[in-house]
Amino acid sequence: MSLLNALLDTNETNPDEITINTLDGLFFDENGKNDVSCTFKDKYLILIEHQSTLNYNMPMRCLFYVTELYKQIIEPYKDNRFNFKNMEMFRPEFLVLYNGARKAPAIQTLRLSDSFKGSGEINLELIVNQYNINSGYNEELINKSSSLKFYCAFVERVKFNKTKGFTLSDAIHEAYDYCWNQSLMREFLNKYKRELGGMYWFEYDPEAVKKFDIDKFIEEEKAEARAKARAEGLAEGHAEGRAEGHAKGLAEGRAEGRVEGRAEGRVEGHAEGHAEGHAEGLAEGLIEGEAKGETKKMLEMVKNFLAVGTPIEFIIKATGWSEEQILKTAEQN
Repeated sequence: MSLLNALLDTNETNPDEITINTLDGLFFDENGKNDVSCTFKDKYLILIEHQSTLNYNMPMRCLFYVTELYKQIIEPYKDNRFNFKNMEMFRPEFLVLYNGARKAPAIQTLRLSDSFKGSGEINLELIVNQYNINSGYNEELINKSSSLKFYCAFVERVKFNKTKGFTLSDAIHEAYDYCWNQSLMREFLNKYKRELGGMYWFEYDPEAVKKFDIDKFIEEEKAEARAKARAEGLAEGHAEGRAEGHAKGLAEGRAEGRVEGRAEGRVEGHAEGHAEGHAEGLAEGLIEGEAKGETKKMLEMVKNFLAVGTPIEFIIKATGWSEEQILKTAEQN
């Protein structure tokens, strides 16, 4: 999955969207297979070849591969070939990973048309993108895929050992031990130790190819990717659930707090209002009582002045009452 994401510049996580359709007996003997071919996301038809020698005939080889693949893919629907409606097909991608000794550009486009004789309009084309994965080339691409990064490190170590005079077999075994000690893909190394020792990655060996079951390897890698994705999904789900629970609890707590706060506020407000109202009423009553008492005293004073025949002008000055108030009081008595 990581290799396809790196090569296609995608970010997919579901390994079940990969379907292996590797061909048997196309260029090897009846038990041989091309490196990897698969469909991806019900959209891509992908052929990936590893090459330790430059081969400018890869477009022609891929033409043979893809012709056989399309024949197998459309076999269940072959009668539709004669229908008016256009048959949809997977979009092909042809990719070569090169790590040989001869110099090659970081990325090279190989075209089938380069092999055609003569000149003029091209009516058939097939393009292969070749990536140089030797040390110092396409490091950004290699770092996107842990399996490709490990493969490149393993091969570079084998090459280094050969420069030191190791036999190929000893170079591979030392590279295995080196990668193990560096904790590089230990699970892969442990699982495929026997195959790594027998394949001799730089020289084609039909017997070694037979022993290494690429389909089994890819299915096991898919199973591991599914398990890893499930574990990551579980961790993410736990974190998201915890965050959602915290947010929901916080919201509910705030709502309950507001309700309780309003209720307590109403009770306290009522008590405080009652106390303040009682105090204010008491104060107003006292003031009003005092005012009434003063008025009564003033009335008695006016009556006494009138009883002894005190002039009205003097009573006005002494009490502050108006002449009308004094005369009315006199009439009432």
